[in-house]
Amino acid sequence: MRDKVILYVALCQMLLEITDELKGTRLYKQSTKNLVNRLQKNLEEVMSGEVGRGFAEDGNDFNTLLTAIYGIQNKLVNKKLTEIVEIYENIK
Repeated sequence: MRDKVILYVALCQMLLEITDELKGTRLYKQSTKNLVNRLQKNLEEVMSGEVGRGFAEDGNDFNTLLTAIYGIQNKLVNKKLTEIVEIYENIK
């Protein structure tokens, strides 16, 4: 379960970054960004609670995992859809 929560937090962060890139277009909605922000904060609270306690034992593994997730997220945010599909095809 904790892996899913981490992934969820990372996806929320990616969504926030993409939403920021839409600023100035008719697709941008501050209310949507606020909802995603609240969801992410909620999930981070869950992580620091029950789920987070499990990571206390894994310390380095947790930091390595988060670094990897944010690294992947940063690369994906700047890719075109076709490039993301290509990446997926190469790791299958």
